[in-house]
Amino acid sequence: MVKIQFQIEGFGKDELETFSAMREGVRPVEADRLWGAVEFICDNELSVVIKEDLLSIAEELFVSIPAKLEQEGRAELNFKNWNGQFNFEPGAMRDQIRITGPIKGSAKISGLFPREELIDQLQACGERFADFVKQLDLKKDDISLLMQDC
Repeated sequence: MVKIQFQIEGFGKDELETFSAMREGVRPVEADRLWGAVEFICDNELSVVIKEDLLSIAEELFVSIPAKLEQEGRAELNFKNWNGQFNFEPGAMRDQIRITGPIKGSAKISGLFPREELIDQLQACGERFADFVKQLDLKKDDISLLMQDC
């Protein structure tokens, strides 16, 4: 079983706490960035953690990568704030995707996931993240455009 969730720095340790803090009026430290992490969990074990400004990677991670995995079977997540990337590549078995990444900015850097579950969970996490951003009401045109695809 695959689960993908996000958390925002200063909002709590997981998605549930993040939404609760937002409803209680917690605001981001920086108006144009949401520093946090996306956690990839497989069979109840934390496998990969991507730490970054989530606004800068949301569209690529939650929209482009699932589409590329469906069409091409592989994808890359490139960071905008530093030189690094995560690779999403076929595993030893055709129905698996291996995620590998750099050490900088990541507590965990490698994991193997069932392909279809990974795609579905990336899209579902993207929808929840888009909902979170909309509820924050950051009033940034570029953020609104970014999140409309999720």
